[in-house]
Amino acid sequence: MPRDSQKPDPEPAAPALGGDPASAEAVRRLERRVQQLLGERDELRRRAAAIEGLLRQALSGGRPGLLRLLGRKPAAPARKEAPKPPDGALVPHLGRGGARVVGVALFGLSGEARDAAVALAAARCAAADAVPLFLTDDPDLTRLRRAGHLAEYFPAQDRQAAAPDLDWPLYRRRRLELLRRKWGLATIIPFGPASAWVCETDPPP
Repeated sequence: MPRDSQKPDPEPAAPALGGDPASAEAVRRLERRVQQLLGERDELRRRAAAIEGLLRQALSGGRPGLLRLLGRKPAAPARKEAPKPPDGALVPHLGRGGARVVGVALFGLSGEARDAAVALAAARCAAADAVPLFLTDDPDLTRLRRAGHLAEYFPAQDRQAAAPDLDWPLYRRRRLELLRRKWGLATIIPFGPASAWVCETDPPP
């Protein structure tokens, strides 16, 4: 037979995977690994979605919500101090450049006598660049305050029946000393005989 008429030998066929136990096991391990990776991917996606939801909730709640997400306790809110009143809001004379306050005792006075004492004291204080503080045993302070004056009330001694055990002179002296400190009284001017006791200089016990 001529040489060129001979057919080449056929290539050996690749072995079927199903027929090789080692190859089949390798394929199964690969498939399991792929499934495992896909499962881990899905778990990561689920966790990412949960974290995104928490972040949105925390950010909508401001800094405290974010701190709770991080496992920290929000700091206690800082205590706000009450705003200080402007000068003169509680003690009006402070709004007048810190003018001196002079006490004017009107005990026992009423009607025209009291009005005259108020007018005279107000005029003298204005001339001396001072502010009068009227001390009175009249519980109605409306007229004094409407006129723009400062006033403090002292119960009249005829009201002592409401507190028979009260040492009345001691009470008056202690209250007067309290008002001296409150207003920084430079002096006290008495009008009428019932006001003479304010000139006592002995401090209360």
